[in-house]
Amino acid sequence: MLSSSHERAALRLAAREIFLHALKQTSVDSAFERHIHLSRGVLRVCDDLFHLNSYGRIFVVAFGIIAAGDALLLFATVAPNPAACFTASIAGMLAIGVGAALANPQMSSVVLALAPPTQAGMASAVTLIVRQAGFAISIAALGATLSKTDKAEAFAPPFALAVFAALVAIMTALVLLPGRSSQNDRSG
Repeated sequence: MLSSSHERAALRLAAREIFLHALKQTSVDSAFERHIHLSRGVLRVCDDLFHLNSYGRIFVVAFGIIAAGDALLLFATVAPNPAACFTASIAGMLAIGVGAALANPQMSSVVLALAPPTQAGMASAVTLIVRQAGFAISIAALGATLSKTDKAEAFAPPFALAVFAALVAIMTALVLLPGRSSQNDRSG
């Protein structure tokens, strides 16, 4: 009886050690150590490579496409005929969608690359919440601003503001692009 209770205690202790070892191996820090590596401006996530110096270029292209889409929507508000208005509206919405599709994953990747490994989940969640809140607030603000009109021309000032905001985003991304000498220094 004594040996069986002693054996059970030893078995419980061994199971506890195995569990603690497995828990340590599956921690967030351990996962980041095994699967994420940053060296010379290149972020490796498992087998995928992300060149951090290229994020600025992607943002410039994405916000350029968004600015073009906003400009098309601005044109649609003053289009001479319904067919031109419809065509410009569809093209503008498609361009904004493509630009946002290019920008959003890059933004999430940058946030995760800059966040400490132990706070990656929180950083990802905050990015998602801010993005969704921005969508909801901007749609509500546009609806509240234009709720009393049925004229397409009333949309011109918000779309002009959107073009301006996209151009400011392009300038910001251009400013944040690393210079030629710093890129060469990092790659060498």
